[in-house]
Amino acid sequence: MASSAPLAGKVLQQLPFSLRYSFLEKGYAVVPHSLAFGISGPPASEVEESSSLVHSFRQSLLSAVRARKDQFLNLPSIESVVKGVVRVQDPLYEKLTRRQHEYVANRRKHAALKKRHLALKRQAKKKADGSDTSMSSDEIWRLTRAIYEELQSNRNAKLCRSTVDNDPQLLRAIQNHRVNTWMTERSLEDYIRGDTGKALGRIANEVGGISLPVLFADQPIARPAFGRPHYFHCAAPVIGVNNILDTPAATLLMLLQTPSEAAMPMYVVENSHVLVRNRLSQLQGTARRDLLESMSTRFLPMESHMRHVVEKIFPATAGGDQQGGTSVAKSVVLQGLNVGDVLIVDPCLLWGLGPNFTGEEALMWRGHVVGETSVASVEGPSWIRDWRSSSTRVDFRAAAVFPPLH
Repeated sequence: MASSAPLAGKVLQQLPFSLRYSFLEKGYAVVPHSLAFGISGPPASEVEESSSLVHSFRQSLLSAVRARKDQFLNLPSIESVVKGVVRVQDPLYEKLTRRQHEYVANRRKHAALKKRHLALKRQAKKKADGSDTSMSSDEIWRLTRAIYEELQSNRNAKLCRSTVDNDPQLLRAIQNHRVNTWMTERSLEDYIRGDTGKALGRIANEVGGISLPVLFADQPIARPAFGRPHYFHCAAPVIGVNNILDTPAATLLMLLQTPSEAAMPMYVVENSHVLVRNRLSQLQGTARRDLLESMSTRFLPMESHMRHVVEKIFPATAGGDQQGGTSVAKSVVLQGLNVGDVLIVDPCLLWGLGPNFTGEEALMWRGHVVGETSVASVEGPSWIRDWRSSSTRVDFRAAAVFPPLH
């Protein structure tokens, strides 16, 4: 297995509690590469082993990205931006069209249920009148088999064996949402299910407080030479758990090159995770969902624009925290990051990446982690919404779909 070699025989020490404190206080924590993967020894061997792990993982991720280039590589470049026409997004129009689509879908669903109900009533009436009482043994067997399979699919979701080879709906869901590169690249799956995945799960458990962590979804952040920035966003909407406020979850970022001012610098909005959680706790139902969707809207990492968006989301407290006296609309650049470091980020933290002004491709691995006992939800814009219509059919204990990291 590709991931067993770099960590073979390693006894990983417990991570310092300061990382857990940083995660709770700031909304993120930086785990150095050597500490995350237990790489130790003489300086020369440590650098060689670290470079080998990062290089091999990067090559696997690149293979996954290139295999699904229609999903990951059709990103704007300098040439396409200059030649193309910039599309201006209107959040109000998008929200209106989304609700129109939901209304039409609900009407069609209601009509189908009504039609089915009427058909069953007609069949029952025929049987009651004695005009249709015959049922062959084959029909009884097929009906019994269908009922049994439906019950098994709902009750034993953890025994799900879906893969991209035998479940077209699963393949369609991950293609539409541009996630789960490990499902289409065997070498990357070996890393996720091997010792590298266990090391990442240890970070999620000890720093993020997630018991029995599993990988909900992974996604590359790939930027070609002179590629655009990765806009500020919040990961809470795309993590398919029932209640993001009470359910431990986190986003893991593995740096596959050293960030700099010219190569995808990382921005975070200070104190935003506390503000987002406080705001979400005040809302319920549709209001909470609308806020989550507004926080997932892409926007540029600029101080003035950042403040404008925060004022739209939190009009009462955008000027600053009156108790603490700190600004909530300030974005800062993280310094001191190195290749191979692992960042663990709170799902409610607003963060983004700057553009790639270098002549080489920039790449970063991102994984959303949840606990295997968490309750799934298909209401948000997560990839499982396109895979399953009911949350009862999604079980995070299904190792075939959600790789365990423990």
